[in-house]
Amino acid sequence: MQRTHRTRAALAVLSFLAIVALAACGDDSGTDDAATDTTAAVTTAPSTEVACDAIEITGAFVRLPPAENTAVYLELTNNGDVDTALIGASGDFAADFELHEMVAVDGVMEMTPLDPQRIDLPAGETVLLEPGGLHVMAMGLTTELAEGDMVTVDLELDGGCTITVDAPVQAVDMPTDESGDMGG
Repeated sequence: MQRTHRTRAALAVLSFLAIVALAACGDDSGTDDAATDTTAAVTTAPSTEVACDAIEITGAFVRLPPAENTAVYLELTNNGDVDTALIGASGDFAADFELHEMVAVDGVMEMTPLDPQRIDLPAGETVLLEPGGLHVMAMGLTTELAEGDMVTVDLELDGGCTITVDAPVQAVDMPTDESGDMGG
């Protein structure tokens, strides 16, 4: 009798732990922010230190491409307690993706790939990827993009998780430097 009681108690505890674990894995993507026209789905490797659902993506869009390359812009907010970093991106609309930044060199804006390919996302802070600054460069477009199209971009974090973002294609007025050169 005592053994059956222990077995039931152990099963109750295991059931409770399973429910708690499943609830912790719940997806909060049911919220819709119509102002940003973007959605983010999170897939996580079980051993990550960073909770991917702590990363909030807003304002994502892809620049209407002037040529065979374009850029992805967005705002990343790390609502968690652990620093992380954006370390890569991918998507089916371009052959290659790199993390880039615009820097002023002798008064001229130049676009350069980040080395290492890393954009830090400190805990409790927001990082802006915007025209004329940090951005994700999509190179070798494999799909013709038109204004209003939606594309999917997978953002890879250093904790081993991926955040999938649907972003609209938009025309962008690019900032210019003193020489009139366009920024990235």
